[in-house]
Amino acid sequence: MLDILKQEAQYGYCDEVRIVAIRELANYRNQDTDIAFTLKSLALNASSGKIWKAAIHELVQGWGNDPYIHSFLREHASIFDTWDDFHWYVIAELLYANRSDSDIWDFLKKSIIESSGIYYRCRLVAIRALARQRNSDPDTLPFLKKLATLNRRSEEYFSDYEIRIISIREIQRIWGGNADIFVFLKQRLSKENDELVRAEIIHELSHGWKNEFETVEILKKCAIEDKGGAVRSAAIDELGYGWGKEIFTIQILIDRVKNDPDPMVRVVAIENLGKNYPAYQEILTLLKYQAAKNRNGEVRDIAIRTLARNTKNDLELLNILKEKAQKDRHSGVRETALSLLSVLAKDDPDTFVILKQKAQNDKQDNVRDTALRELVSSWRHEPEVYDILKSMSKDSSLYGTQVLALELVISYYKKNNEVLAILKSIALDPVSSSEARILSIRELAKTWQQDTESYWVIKKLSGKESDCITDDEDDDYDLDVRVAALQELAWNWKDKPEVFSLIMRIVEDGDESRVFDTAFNLLLESWSENADAQFLIMRYIEVDDESRTFKADFKELISGLSNNDDERYLVIEKFKDKRFNKSFQRDCSLRVKALYKLISAWKIDYDMLDWLKKNAEEYADKEWQLAILRELDTRWPYDNEITLFKNNVIRKMSGFTTGFITPTHTLTTIYDSGYMDVNHVEAPEIFSVKHLCVDIDNNSYKAVKIKSQIWMAENLNVSHYNNGDPIKHAKSNLEWQDASDNGVGVWCYLDNDDSNGNVLGKLYNWYAINDPRGISPSGWHVASDQDWKELELYIGVSRDELDEDNDLRGESNNAGFFLKAPSFLVEDIEENYGFNALPTALRHDSGDFEYHEWCYIWTSSQEDTGLAWVRILFDRGGGISRLSLHKGYGFSVRCIQDY
Repeated sequence: MLDILKQEAQYGYCDEVRIVAIRELANYRNQDTDIAFTLKSLALNASSGKIWKAAIHELVQGWGNDPYIHSFLREHASIFDTWDDFHWYVIAELLYANRSDSDIWDFLKKSIIESSGIYYRCRLVAIRALARQRNSDPDTLPFLKKLATLNRRSEEYFSDYEIRIISIREIQRIWGGNADIFVFLKQRLSKENDELVRAEIIHELSHGWKNEFETVEILKKCAIEDKGGAVRSAAIDELGYGWGKEIFTIQILIDRVKNDPDPMVRVVAIENLGKNYPAYQEILTLLKYQAAKNRNGEVRDIAIRTLARNTKNDLELLNILKEKAQKDRHSGVRETALSLLSVLAKDDPDTFVILKQKAQNDKQDNVRDTALRELVSSWRHEPEVYDILKSMSKDSSLYGTQVLALELVISYYKKNNEVLAILKSIALDPVSSSEARILSIRELAKTWQQDTESYWVIKKLSGKESDCITDDEDDDYDLDVRVAALQELAWNWKDKPEVFSLIMRIVEDGDESRVFDTAFNLLLESWSENADAQFLIMRYIEVDDESRTFKADFKELISGLSNNDDERYLVIEKFKDKRFNKSFQRDCSLRVKALYKLISAWKIDYDMLDWLKKNAEEYADKEWQLAILRELDTRWPYDNEITLFKNNVIRKMSGFTTGFITPTHTLTTIYDSGYMDVNHVEAPEIFSVKHLCVDIDNNSYKAVKIKSQIWMAENLNVSHYNNGDPIKHAKSNLEWQDASDNGVGVWCYLDNDDSNGNVLGKLYNWYAINDPRGISPSGWHVASDQDWKELELYIGVSRDELDEDNDLRGESNNAGFFLKAPSFLVEDIEENYGFNALPTALRHDSGDFEYHEWCYIWTSSQEDTGLAWVRILFDRGGGISRLSLHKGYGFSVRCIQDY
């Protein structure tokens, strides 16, 4: 047994097999003293990061108190010239093994200082861990002070400033309020050369010693005299937050707005003026001047927004908005002015004229898009608005704006007879964007399904006719358009014989890879009970999609055969040769999808059982054998004969193995009483069912089963509460901030771009989630903090970490990787659970967007009256952050099915 496990751990045919073997091997550590040696060998010679981490983890778990293992880990962390994620992992495992080992702390201290390329997250973990040892190590504070002054003046140590920032932050966090630390930070402020570090010191002084008179004096001086813009901004921000109503603060803020050379300092000063002194006439006059005359677009923009929040019916402001909407050089300022005009001067005839002019003539997409949205929002019943949208929806030179105009036409004017002709024209227009053509195809199929000409337009686009050619230099097919056309034909006209023949022909003859895969899946989805479709799919089950390599031979072989068992098995016997009797180490998802679909569609009888048993015995492909064994285990769980047969087959399979059904599904085999039994996790890719979850707007969502929970595999995209009331759509920063300040639920699209909703869903503030009218589909609820903890526990977050509020929960087991969509993964990982988390920006309670390649998802659980729990997945690293943030923020939402 142990020999088999060692062999599979070292030479298994894929990483997942080897990882399972490593974990099982570690369970026998008390029976074989060589296991630790094997794991160390695997760590030293690992072919991938996953094998390396598995070996390191098991060494620490099994031999955590062994000084030789500690020594090995410390040596292993020094192998590479540059610190990276692997070294951070070693640090985490070292700390887990024995926090009381002084050698570990000495090692970490030495590594932080001596390693020039140390990865930021490694520093963070190591320095935080050192700070928490304050009671057991009297040298901790002196060492952190040393780090706070570390400034090696060479290119090799260019990132020492990060060490200083982290150290200063931890010193204040642990020892804040201490008089000696106050003196130390003041000294560092006077000597520090890096403005980012000085800005951090400003923040820490304000947080730890707010009541000290000297702190205020330091802030006042730095706000005016410091040479670093980041420092002046930090000082102004802290003054506005802690001493916002003081006369000296208003004087400093006004001075910075007028005189600071850094535009971003002026922005911060204006924001604080607006928050603390909304009605002062002197300030309103100053802001109007900045809005009209300042040379920087960001300053003009924030001045306009601040004025709009604090003034009503101000004629001078309206005139500034009109001028900025039409003539400002900065597109963001024009966009803001247009949005504010439509809110503050809706009844002014000039507003309608300006919006029409900017919608048609502005050079920037974002300005045109904003003008169009505002026109439709308030003046959609005006004939001119419809004419503008109709014209722009047919103008292919407008790119994204063309798509928006078409979406607005569809949303608000679909009952107009002209819309049908517009959609047909755009669908057939080879120079229109793929997005516009696909949108037209979808709408033709959805709304005008009974129109014969719509059917023929879509059918034409599903082939290789000239109408599918793009305007690219290579004259390639627009595969996106063709795929969309095929899908709509199968979904809406499946009863037409020519549609079935078209899909069958593509699968039978082969085509471009994406077109073939689409047709194959459509055949499974729409015609799984059709005998001819079953016969065609059976070829891929029995002879594998490798048959495409030998398409000509196979096509000749099956030519003229009818659908009966004798001829089918004749084909199989003749076509099986040495090429198919070996194990293909590749993705077999088409074969296995076909198997599951057919079994679910066919009547389960003993003919099917005989066929499954025959294939399980004869195939040498482990992946395929395990897929069939899974079906035997699921369909006939209590049949003694089946159990006996199944265990006999498993005994014949060589060694300890894991078979992959899809990239999201693993069948793990374990030894039990002398033979292996099969445990399985349902494959999300196979069991994700569109239309399983439908909201009040009739949006349907894919769902994924992870252990006993069923989650949405997409972000919520609903715009109405469950009683039919609309959820407020906050299109401007002002609308978002007002709603959040007043506890009103709102939603928006990422970057206020409607097209983002198709993939990313909507962003909601927490008040929309908590509204008693409800936003979840019937039978579902917004996932709570506890729902998330159950999921996290299953995918690798330890129980000790569940209640922590930090960024590193589950990092040691890469738990976060398993929730990310493949496009979101930077790391090399092949397996996830189909959760499909995607990166989105966040929207602050002020209405501003902040852009990260991170995924933010609300929970329904609040921490207190102002904060609620949120989950964050980062672009790099496998941690799942649990933080409590302000309820006015805008994040994505995931729902979970009620138990």
